[in-house]
Amino acid sequence: PLRWRESNLPVSAQYQLDGIQYFKFDEEASKEKFDKLTGVLNKLLGGASMAEAAPGEAVFQAEGVEAKSVSPSPSRRAARRRRDTAQKEGIIAAGKLVMTKVVSHLNDFTPEEQNAINQELKWLFNAAEHFSKIRRGAVDAAAPVLVPIPPEAECAPEANNALLPDVDGFTLQLIEGEINSLVKQIIIYSRNLTIELNKQAMLGGEAASNIALGNSIKAQQRGMIERARDLANNMQQVYGVLVYGPADVLDTLV
Repeated sequence: PLRWRESNLPVSAQYQLDGIQYFKFDEEASKEKFDKLTGVLNKLLGGASMAEAAPGEAVFQAEGVEAKSVSPSPSRRAARRRRDTAQKEGIIAAGKLVMTKVVSHLNDFTPEEQNAINQELKWLFNAAEHFSKIRRGAVDAAAPVLVPIPPEAECAPEANNALLPDVDGFTLQLIEGEINSLVKQIIIYSRNLTIELNKQAMLGGEAASNIALGNSIKAQQRGMIERARDLANNMQQVYGVLVYGPADVLDTLV
């Protein structure tokens, strides 16, 4: 994307733009600036790093996202393979899929409502990732989830965005297995949904009359959001926080 003016990004876009770097045009267009941009893009597509593509230029990091150090890849094919793998695996990746392949495709919500739902989904999948890290010993059990509790979430009196201290070990182990299972199912549904959406795109205007295809798309979306709802119920048990975004979306897919 080209960033022309300062703007607030919707929550769903923050994942896709994670770690993005950009040049500031200061809202002044000129042939020289666009030629410079074209040259940088051509070098990046050729495998150059940002520093190699734009030596001596001031590069800005998008606000609200963590800068990432990217090592030069041996080939563009290998880099593409790693990106595809990263997108298809992991708890956070599953959350991105729910937002981009389900919520963003629905017309039942206003942009503000979609953003609120995505904010709840962002907390939900970050909480699940946080829980997983605690179970692996990578994060202290008293540490809070990095994403704030959404304002419309239902919270228990003792909830403080950290793991509840009185959850027994058996429940923790059970929920750990549930998270792994739900994430895998979301990814599988997402792959099936991609196939159906590709069919829809190929049919063009004829897709509207293909009832079976429409029902199949909705079934895959419903499968993804049902797992997100189940994940929300699991996170309520261990964090005392319940987000209703998945249930709200599910109501529109019935």
